[in-house]
Amino acid sequence: MVSLQTKSRTKLHSPFVILLILVGLLSGIGQGFAQVNTFAAEDKNMKLDRAKRDQIIDTLVSTLRQYYILPDKAEEMITLLRNNQTAGMYDQYTERDPFIGQLTRDLQSVNRDRHLGVWPLEWSLSLGEISAEEKEHEAQIKRYNNYGLPTVTRLPGNIGYLEILDFESPPEAARSCIAALNFLANCDAIVLDVRRCGGGEGYLVQLLLSYFFKEPVEFLRAYTRHTDTSEQIWTMPYVQGPSLVDLPLYVLQSRRTASAAESMCHALQALKRATIVGETSRGAAHMVEELNFLDLSICISVSISDVTSPVTGLSWEKTGVAPDLSCDAEKALAEAARHALTETVKMDSPPRLKQLRQWALEFYQAELEPVRIEDEQWQKICGSYGETVTVRRENGQTRLIQKDREPPLTFVPVGGFEFAAREREVRISFKPDEHGLCAELDIDFANGFKYTYTRTR
Repeated sequence: MVSLQTKSRTKLHSPFVILLILVGLLSGIGQGFAQVNTFAAEDKNMKLDRAKRDQIIDTLVSTLRQYYILPDKAEEMITLLRNNQTAGMYDQYTERDPFIGQLTRDLQSVNRDRHLGVWPLEWSLSLGEISAEEKEHEAQIKRYNNYGLPTVTRLPGNIGYLEILDFESPPEAARSCIAALNFLANCDAIVLDVRRCGGGEGYLVQLLLSYFFKEPVEFLRAYTRHTDTSEQIWTMPYVQGPSLVDLPLYVLQSRRTASAAESMCHALQALKRATIVGETSRGAAHMVEELNFLDLSICISVSISDVTSPVTGLSWEKTGVAPDLSCDAEKALAEAARHALTETVKMDSPPRLKQLRQWALEFYQAELEPVRIEDEQWQKICGSYGETVTVRRENGQTRLIQKDREPPLTFVPVGGFEFAAREREVRISFKPDEHGLCAELDIDFANGFKYTYTRTR
């Protein structure tokens, strides 16, 4: 008799409960019971004989047949497992971890389902209740990482930027997300960065998307085969703080972007609410259940639901989300900012604001297509200006150093004797004399302060 346990350690939040498992290892099916998530060494190094291997394969076969979202693919995987079993290809495995690793590779060789696999039981995220000490340690780590939201800032050109490393569970993550979005409300455009995000809990996707739609909209639809049920997933009717409905939205993604992060990209693209920038994402769309088999010391992660756009009827499983603006992931931020400023610079605005936007646009353009400055010109620029400013070139970079002020400003050439600075929003201009030697330096800060320095050396 195999003991099955599927109690989740994470409380799920309606109405978006089903998407919370997009990361691949959450919630549960059927009857569960609490157990502290601790294991003896013998569990982790469990020895296998033929009977135990057969039992694990039989359990995997029945799980695929009952739950896997694609029954035809389930049968293909079952046929492969049985053929390998009959041929004695698994007889060499006498320890749990190498054996279930091979089973996972065999499963994914058929369908390339990145959520599907057989894992050691101690990896399970749904192994019942954890101890108070473990719970406290987990909470401290999440807080240390600001619940998956490491960076929120305003970039040159009044571009709002939020990086998401993980869609963490509420309520703490929700508070951080709300605060970040409220901070960005005065920006001219917003960039969400999920280039390093592998997934997370769907509630935070729902919350975040709700800031960018005036009325509730259905943004995903899920069908679960083993229950023959469908679910509509909508944005929320109310958000805390200013709505961001009128702001242009860009989302950065990479080949690493997966699961819940992809669901956000896919939904925003289908609803034509955002411009997706970067590389095609990983292609992990299925919703997943995690089943724990205590007697076998394994858990099986099985895809149970197909997720599609209610607009297009399409999924991103295996195909990934193709970007609207394709570029290398490391260039995606500059590409998105350039695209946004190409539009905002056309806005009817005061001359100074239009100038700042144009300068920011030139900065991002130079980041993407660097302007080459010959050594001879650098020699005309470098030197001392006034009593406090030095321009120095070292290790291939030119920096402006102001006495008693930090940090130095790193030059980004934008054309002629005009430069942006990488560290802050500022324009640096040089005025050459009749011999081509720079005789004067202007530093123009975005906040309106402008300083002129005469060359002294």
